Amino acid sequence: NETTIVTKEIIHTLGSDHVQVCLVDKGRGTPFMSVLELRLLKNDMYETPHDKLMLIARRDVGSISNISVRYKDDAYDRLWTPRQFENFTTLNTSLSIDQTSSNCLQPPLIVMRTANAPRRAIQYINMLLEPKDPKGKFYIYMHFAEIVKLQRNETRVHCIGQ
Repeated sequence: NETTIVTKEIIHTLGSDHVQVCLVDKGRGTPFMSVLELRLLKNDMYETPHDKLMLIARRDVGSISNISVRYKDDAYDRLWTPRQFENFTTLNTSLSIDQTSSNCLQPPLIVMRTANAPRRAIQYINMLLEPKDPKGKFYIYMHFAEIVKLQRNETRVHCIGQ
């Protein structure tokens, strides 16, 4: 449907200093491309045993602006789409966020300064991911920052399950 905007983000490790792009007619009309943008990333940013990855979603959880984030806020011009979870509280801070160099993905500070928090003591965020290809795999990258000052007797635990 030519009236629908489709954006695909693919991370591909090049085997040489050039890239070839092919558009293939799969019987659904003549394929076309309006824009092709290339970005240089650090070699260790998205380490997997595969030479290419395709983005399903990149969310700015707890965004207070409802506007997508890109360059200049993100040094790699990645698109961060706002996402709010129902029945969660939105938090934001102007406190200093530890952007240590150990996180090579370097999420934007504006994204890391907002979050969704459960309204109840135990509340889960459930996301259903089903690959179109049954052999497909998901690599999930999550970024955590402490944006609420904890009391001396308080701790926080992040649980990630399957």
